[in-house]
Amino acid sequence: MRPCIGKTAVKTAAYICMIADHLAYAFFDNSPAAMFCHMAGKVTAPVMFFFVAEGFKHSDNVDAYMARLFVAAAVSQWPFYTFYGGSAFFGNVIFTLFLALLALRIAKSGMDTAIRISVIIAICLFSTLCDWGPFGVCCTLCFGLFDRKKGIKAFLLITLLKVIILAATGDAKGYEYIPGSLAAAFLIWLLDDEKTGEIRAGRLGYAIYPLQFIAINTIKIWGGM
Repeated sequence: MRPCIGKTAVKTAAYICMIADHLAYAFFDNSPAAMFCHMAGKVTAPVMFFFVAEGFKHSDNVDAYMARLFVAAAVSQWPFYTFYGGSAFFGNVIFTLFLALLALRIAKSGMDTAIRISVIIAICLFSTLCDWGPFGVCCTLCFGLFDRKKGIKAFLLITLLKVIILAATGDAKGYEYIPGSLAAAFLIWLLDDEKTGEIRAGRLGYAIYPLQFIAINTIKIWGGM
């Protein structure tokens, strides 16, 4: 019998990995420790994609869910932009989550198949303007359209394709996705949907995401960095 962990534990692990990744980027990038933190940081987004797909499956009001994501993305954009020194001319990952949820909604709609495919392709193209881009949209679709086991397999296949593409285009850091994606897949596999008494860690993430950037930016200003 496999061990199981609850949703809050999975989300908390994802938040810790995310913060470690951003701390490394801000304070000790290009060091061996930073390399480890960046690989750990690749755990977070896939976990977020999975929970967005789960939210779609179980939400009583998808419109309200999409609205919350859009507001969270808009609120997070300035802290995200300033964290990267004003050089991040693209949307933060919560915008990607919003687009991924929209794509999933289109995929499960009653539209004509050709129209659905065309709209989803358009969403993927538009998501290139956001962090994690089409990869995030496709991963969310995998988790949302398949059961968990098939979704994990499809996610890992997409990750492999992404690493191959990055390597082919000369991106030397594509390897960072491998351990992070494997760890994310393992956490998702361990997740026990039957656990009770969990805090609502999902919406807490809406606050943690921008607040980490604000805190790191503040420390850098006080430290004269």
